[in-house]
Amino acid sequence: MPLATPVYPKAVIGHADKAIVGVRITVGTDGRVSDVGPSLLCISLPSPFSADFQKAVEAAVAQWRFHPGEVRHVKLVTEPDGTNYPRVASSEKVEWRFDVSFTFTSSGNVLSGFSR
Repeated sequence: MPLATPVYPKAVIGHADKAIVGVRITVGTDGRVSDVGPSLLCISLPSPFSADFQKAVEAAVAQWRFHPGEVRHVKLVTEPDGTNYPRVASSEKVEWRFDVSFTFTSSGNVLSGFSR
């Protein structure tokens, strides 16, 4: 399923040339977006309409769903013949974060890019 894309705010059409919004997205242990905050990797460009663009981004990413992050704890198992191999002993769901930027173009398009 594709991820929802932010919608260019109608109130801004014709008033803004280009806007870039960078956010850090936190995915909870249930696979849902639990927080959207400022990114230190993808800097947002300030403008009089920054709040409008930010709201559009937050509305879109709130719809995103992921497989929860998982940490697997591995232990070394020794067979009777002396062969060793790793085996997952336990696992736990964990929160994880990533950064993404959205570019709102003057033509009304919205492009996105994930930080590495």
